[in-house]
Amino acid sequence: MLRTRWGQALMVLLVLRLGVFVIAQAFPEGGVLVDSRAYLEMASGLKQPGWAGMDRIDLHWTLGYPAFLVLAERLTGTTLVGVGLLQLILTGAAAIALWSIGARLGDARAGMAAAWLYALSPSAALWSLTIMSESLFAFLLAAALAVWVTTLTGGRPIGGLFAGMILAVAALVRPIGLPLIVLWAGIGLMARSSSGRRGPNMVRMGLFVAGSLALLAPWVIRNWSVTGKPVFAEVPGDTLVRFNLAYVVAEAEGISRDEAATRLTSTVHSWDDGLAIIRRYPVIFLRQQWHGLRRSLTGVESGVWARQLGYGLDRQGSLEILSTLLAGEPLRALDRLRTLLQDPETALLTSLALIALVHTAALYVLGLAGLVSVLRRGGVVRATYVQVSLSILFLLVVPGAAGQARFRIPVEPFLALTAGAGCSALIDSARRRRNFLSDRRREESQPTAPGSPGGLIAHSSLTNGSPTRIQRWTHDETAQVAHV
Repeated sequence: MLRTRWGQALMVLLVLRLGVFVIAQAFPEGGVLVDSRAYLEMASGLKQPGWAGMDRIDLHWTLGYPAFLVLAERLTGTTLVGVGLLQLILTGAAAIALWSIGARLGDARAGMAAAWLYALSPSAALWSLTIMSESLFAFLLAAALAVWVTTLTGGRPIGGLFAGMILAVAALVRPIGLPLIVLWAGIGLMARSSSGRRGPNMVRMGLFVAGSLALLAPWVIRNWSVTGKPVFAEVPGDTLVRFNLAYVVAEAEGISRDEAATRLTSTVHSWDDGLAIIRRYPVIFLRQQWHGLRRSLTGVESGVWARQLGYGLDRQGSLEILSTLLAGEPLRALDRLRTLLQDPETALLTSLALIALVHTAALYVLGLAGLVSVLRRGGVVRATYVQVSLSILFLLVVPGAAGQARFRIPVEPFLALTAGAGCSALIDSARRRRNFLSDRRREESQPTAPGSPGGLIAHSSLTNGSPTRIQRWTHDETAQVAHV
């Protein structure tokens, strides 16, 4: 990578983007959200002698991110600022991993484009300064995929063990990563490695699963011994009740989500209870699912960014641009945008949000073009992009009404990867068209008499020392191929 100008420029960019860290230094509390305090309390418990705090971790949370907070504090000597710096560095490492993935799949240009797109993401940089687990989760997913692709494209089978272990750590950071182990394992069983042999691929898959279980099993055993429940985490059930169902009841009965969540936690005891509410309000349920998915798809939350940038409470609300536009009032949305840009206090925040939205739109458009191009290919390339695409859908859709802008951050590397493939495909298409037009202009610029040959093009493939094909162009005919 460092042998190319684009690679060298990328490294300079990754170093320069570390300057975003000054935001965390200026406003250390800006990256502390509501859920951040729960993570910080767990990390404080883990710092007790002998890890005595382990016994007090309930089933709602997993160990991964609090342990990372402890590690970040020991490495940097600070709690809030140090975490932001490490997560910002990890986003740069994820960009390098994307280049590696593209190169291993036979398209270094696509990998380089993906790395640049991710490095230029305002959302990835700003969200990395928050005390939340999404940025670490994103890095672990990119690293696991890089190791796994390396294993499938000629690497040693032991790489499957490391890929499984990294993905297991990702699941310990955010439990939504747990089903990805099953998804990746299933796709791996159907894919063929670069050798084309089934045996080595089965070994890789076995090591992948073994690596995952080696790290996940102890946590499940710990939960069983401490709480009597052999479960990984209770986040899925809690999310269903406190968000997906609570939003539905809140809209249907005209109450707040917090009030609905408090009531449902004491009345919903099984999946059947939850399904009863969905059957009672199916339209509201689907509408709330769409609202959550829309938040996850955009990845922009101006209120959090305003807090990071030190804005007062009066500026930490929504900019009301995208919501107004989606409400079918484009003129009002443009007027609101113009007002915010003209206000010196909100111009920076509005510009960042606007750039992030444009960057997001580019990722989706280029990603679609990339998928169209790579899915035509076979083997490991197609299997990898199918794996990436299904992972994106899963991570964005499953949270449903609980979706937040920061939930887009874990899939940002994957979106950049597909967008990088789109960039490469568009460049190839543009070059083919340019060459075609150049050849056509060259032919038209050569005057020829009617019926006379305008030129002779010999194909250089040889059979027994003789050319196999000669293509002759005339003024009257498009092409005539003669076999010699």
